[in-house]
Amino acid sequence: MLNAFFASLGASALERVTLLLNHVIASESVATDRLKPHAGRSVQLTLTGWPALLPPPPPIAFERPKVGIEGDSAFAADVSWLIDNLRWDLQDDLAKVIGPGPAHELSRFAGMVAGGLREAVHVLQGLVRRNGGGSPR
Repeated sequence: MLNAFFASLGASALERVTLLLNHVIASESVATDRLKPHAGRSVQLTLTGWPALLPPPPPIAFERPKVGIEGDSAFAADVSWLIDNLRWDLQDDLAKVIGPGPAHELSRFAGMVAGGLREAVHVLQGLVRRNGGGSPR
């Protein structure tokens, strides 16, 4: 029952991420121009190294791990370019809804929170390493 819940949650999340990716790609004419020749093709990404205790993820992920690409080389090159160069301008999208000033402040705040979270993870990693990290002695 829990696996079915996570599977439906994963499918819903994947739909939302797909909508977000379509929005980001559509906002950059260079990205849409690079993808037009590949209409009808699809990309399947598979996560590796997934923790065994968690339910398996769907065979599609939108992250920036080490990427191996097989198949049509031109399509692969354009997808690789998108991964390397396409970024979501969240501040610009927020500005359309709440105005440029509040969007700038909210983006600045989000950047500070993200930096704090990165620092916290870094500190926790150091503590785990220093305390043995559960590795055999």
